[in-house]
Amino acid sequence: MLKPLLCSFEQEQDLEKVKQRAKRAKKQLDTTLKSTKEMLANLRDVSREQSLMSEPESFGTLLKECLEEKFLTSDLTLKFTYDFKHGRLLAIDREKVKRVLNNALQNILTAVNPGANIEIRFASSRVKDGFTEISIKNTGSSCAPESLMQVFQAGYSSHGDELNQGVGAAIIKKFVELHGESVRADSSVAEDWFSIHFSLPCSSEVDDRPSELSENCHELSVNASKGRAQEIEALEANIQAYCLKNEKKLVIVALDDVEEHLHHLRTMLFASGKLRGKVELLTFTNTQALKYVDLKMIDLVITDLDFAGEADGLDLIRDIRAKGFKMPICAHSDYGINKAKEVYQAGADFIFEKPVFYEHLLKFVNECC
Repeated sequence: MLKPLLCSFEQEQDLEKVKQRAKRAKKQLDTTLKSTKEMLANLRDVSREQSLMSEPESFGTLLKECLEEKFLTSDLTLKFTYDFKHGRLLAIDREKVKRVLNNALQNILTAVNPGANIEIRFASSRVKDGFTEISIKNTGSSCAPESLMQVFQAGYSSHGDELNQGVGAAIIKKFVELHGESVRADSSVAEDWFSIHFSLPCSSEVDDRPSELSENCHELSVNASKGRAQEIEALEANIQAYCLKNEKKLVIVALDDVEEHLHHLRTMLFASGKLRGKVELLTFTNTQALKYVDLKMIDLVITDLDFAGEADGLDLIRDIRAKGFKMPICAHSDYGINKAKEVYQAGADFIFEKPVFYEHLLKFVNECC
């Protein structure tokens, strides 16, 4: 595409026509570049994360890890039930399946109706053709029949607010399909429940270890997450104090090429409702978008270092500092930080090995407010 385009520029005598052609060519190049980056990101995602040669995994163990890691808001009444019909281990990429479970939990906790008593049921049924179907059903939220077909489309949201941006379900679909199966959903508006069903490949091995989760009607107390809930409440209070002291909103820019990470940050900030109207969060999946933001208004930048395998985040930090802006910058990387000195020299204030947004904000509150 470039060669004939450049030849046409070389032969054209009219400067205005060259400008017009260049303008059209730029649009084409931008589109091509975007498609190429998306393709590379998908290839990286598959090659780096999709590893089905790992040790067989217990679904119950993965689920227990997700429940322990997930922040559960303290004002919800929750009951978890488990119904596992077989003891077969799963032949899966454990990190991808954990992200499937985490996204399912996140969608439930952000979509439930205020004041609802929520029951979440996890079921793993019989093995067929080497796959077992897993169902996650919850009360307290529902989806209209005409919306069910759109649930797993990226960007779809029936809520239209700053918290629910239709990211989690699309990631669930993507990661389940990478394991060779499909995902579906059903719901009842009248009975106020919603469920998703997907299949995962089974190993030939049977899990002979003691179950880490009760097989039937086991209640998991929210008190298990009470410590983190108290930490979040303290963080919210500190941010509120910052806003009161400075008589302004706290304006945060977050950049990450994984939309799920941005969704989690948005959830953490706005799930309780205490920071609505006090924090303005701008999120972007690429660093180029920041050129349209007035950096004089920004109080904190949180950025990934790697975008589609490129060190765009590092270049972004250098660019911000070169322009003379002094706001705190928190940086993280999914690949682990192996050039911490270089990142600090570029101008980052804090570096984390993963997108641990609670720690990002805690550092900002403790050292910069």
